[in-house]
Amino acid sequence: MSGTRVALLATVVVAAIPLALARGASEPPRPLHGARLEERTGLRLAVAYVAPFLLDVDSRRVTRIRGIRNGTWVVGIGGRAAVVVADPFSQRGRVYGFRGRLARLGAGAEAAPGRDGTSVWVKRIIGHSRCTLRQVRLDGHLVRGPKPFRCASSLAAGGSLGVQVSDTRIIDPRTGTTVFRSPRDRLGQRLGILAVAGKSVLLQDGPGRPLVLLDTTSGVRRQIDWPSNIGQLDTPAVDVGGRRIALSFANPSWTGRAGQAFDAWVLDTRTSKLTHLPGMPAFVWLKWTNMAWTQGGRLVILTRDETRQMVALWRPGHKRLGLKNVRLPNHDSAPSDTFAIVG
Repeated sequence: MSGTRVALLATVVVAAIPLALARGASEPPRPLHGARLEERTGLRLAVAYVAPFLLDVDSRRVTRIRGIRNGTWVVGIGGRAAVVVADPFSQRGRVYGFRGRLARLGAGAEAAPGRDGTSVWVKRIIGHSRCTLRQVRLDGHLVRGPKPFRCASSLAAGGSLGVQVSDTRIIDPRTGTTVFRSPRDRLGQRLGILAVAGKSVLLQDGPGRPLVLLDTTSGVRRQIDWPSNIGQLDTPAVDVGGRRIALSFANPSWTGRAGQAFDAWVLDTRTSKLTHLPGMPAFVWLKWTNMAWTQGGRLVILTRDETRQMVALWRPGHKRLGLKNVRLPNHDSAPSDTFAIVG
């Protein structure tokens, strides 16, 4: 997965995986496999690229999203819309909303979804050590005007709690008030926030240790065994309803073969059950691989290996992935691997 996502990946704690803690992935990786995806999916994906594009999964048609240039970052909004950031993480950044058509949302370097599913919080870099935060609807309507904001803070989805601004803190962006700060471990260090699903926060209890699922309403903590022995934890994907978290693990240099290994598990936050995704672990190009959930609860993986570019589709409870080969622009020089589901 893309190494350009430096600012947002502050929310992810990366650690080596002791084999004694891994509960699955005992088989070695192999090429991604599953059933041929022939059913109509209705999926359209907004994909980051130098000039971002739409992929119609059913027809395999690729259409450029006109009006955006200079590198992009794509943020999903509710499994049905996208925010595209051109020149992300810079003072030159510009933000666009896409839900059927493109809307200009103004200057901005980063963006995170609003809790209402129709707006986005935008961080703008104005100058040296001077930034602002504002809320804008996807049609460009200003909801809350810009207020001073710490430039060192990076935006990420904070579930129904608010916006995550560091690997240990979530704020209410309307007031700037801290609504969640991660607890400390035995050594006094704060646990890293891996993902926020609704009002549940997934934490890591130190490098290589089990994960902790914390219900912020009740304060109940549940320990989750580390599921994979493939490699390092990468960017998770939380479903739209806030129930499931797709966890990905990556190894850019898998022992025994010149290839990159990818593994994916899905955590049900209601039951604490972990499900190993069918077809995993697999050899893929990690910088070209990412995951997102549809509004209806399907998990979509956009990936490629040495010979194919693919869309993989999984529904909870299904025993096989649905796979469809696609032909997309060359992503070797793409600014990020991000994509969002817009239909």
